[in-house]
Amino acid sequence: MSKPKIPGGYIMLPRAKHPIDEMPSLYRDVWIYILKKVSHKDDVSKGYKRGECLISIPEIQEALTYYVGFKKVTPTKHQIDNIIRWLRKTNTYDALYDNGYDVNTTMITTTRTTRGMVVKVCGYAFLQDSKNYEYDSTNDNENGTYTKRVRQQPDTIYKNVKELKNDNNEKNVVVYDDNDDLTASLNLYIENIEADPKQITINKFKKDFQAYGSDIMNYAIEKSTLGKNKDYKFINWLLKDWDRKQLTSIEDIREYEERRESNNHTFKELTPNWLTGKQKNANSNVSEEELEKMRKELIEELNKPFDDKDKQDDPRLKELIEAVDYAKAYKSVEEAEEKERQLQEYKISNNIT
Repeated sequence: MSKPKIPGGYIMLPRAKHPIDEMPSLYRDVWIYILKKVSHKDDVSKGYKRGECLISIPEIQEALTYYVGFKKVTPTKHQIDNIIRWLRKTNTYDALYDNGYDVNTTMITTTRTTRGMVVKVCGYAFLQDSKNYEYDSTNDNENGTYTKRVRQQPDTIYKNVKELKNDNNEKNVVVYDDNDDLTASLNLYIENIEADPKQITINKFKKDFQAYGSDIMNYAIEKSTLGKNKDYKFINWLLKDWDRKQLTSIEDIREYEERRESNNHTFKELTPNWLTGKQKNANSNVSEEELEKMRKELIEELNKPFDDKDKQDDPRLKELIEAVDYAKAYKSVEEAEEKERQLQEYKISNNIT
């Protein structure tokens, strides 16, 4: 009698170093979900080739939803969309280039449809063939010697952020080789807002860029530049305000601003009169009391340090804190200690005190 086997088959995931290892865990969750979802062979009935599948952002959100105690945690549309964009732009594993694949081969390609998008994992057949993997340093070839695979093309993907100063030592230029859009946005911020940003500001910028994308980040920088702001606080406030209003694109933001304008409720984000204490517009329907309340709220928000606001808005931190409390109340001492260790590691890695 044969032993029972695990249903559903399996996937292979390379141990080789890759840029996705340096990204937040949600990136790896999405990548693994796609690998598990794509067809392992040609599906004539559905019209998909091996390594392809039909997928949608809401589907991924639902699949990656989890609970911390009774709290339901679901990735946002922004997060999933940005991860899909990242997978489309990021080069695949080096070994594929040494085996005939084009040097510009990315992790996935996508094609939009009326029902979602068709995702293709580039090099899926190669990645899922055990013959293409090195087992150890002695058994990988007939001679019992180890042959290291070396990528023939210059490896320029995913260097760390570097801060370089020009000859006149006037301002920083940030180089982020793996993501031209991030580099451009960050340099736009440095050139127009803050010539020498602190590392905490750069980290916050990178985090927001992943959440909102280049178009919204650049628009926020433009708004802040027109307002002659000299730090990241106003941009941070804009992004949070747009997020609260569920404005997910430049078109949504501009439509919202035009709608406010047409209703004589001009959204004066660029140093509004009520912020500076000037007389409010006579045509405005907002009362003096409401304006004063809005002014105080904005000033309070702008004066908060980034790290404090990040602590309040960081969903992962909240999840870990709740997990610690839950483990202490309902789990064993060992489990509670493990959750506490995870929380402390997260605080250290994100400079949270």
